[in-house]
Amino acid sequence: MLLITKQIEWLDQNMSKEDHNLEYIYNEVLMVMERLLKEEHDPLAVAAVLASQAMGLYKTVLSDEDYIRMIDSIVDKKDNVQPFEARSLH
Repeated sequence: MLLITKQIEWLDQNMSKEDHNLEYIYNEVLMVMERLLKEEHDPLAVAAVLASQAMGLYKTVLSDEDYIRMIDSIVDKKDNVQPFEARSLH
């Protein structure tokens, strides 16, 4: 079983309401992901569903032009992605 130990904490007095909202959403989704992994769901399946849902949401709320820009931005930043600090439990 894979456990994720990364959680962001941007608790800063100077954070905007939007930043606090982003932190809240990030941590809520992270908790769902952690729960699914603790239930021993395939990490690749969890990642595929999250990515698919994100892409669908982008496609829903962005114009076609902005959607293409978002996809290009994701691809451009692929080498900047850091893995979660993970540990396997058996």
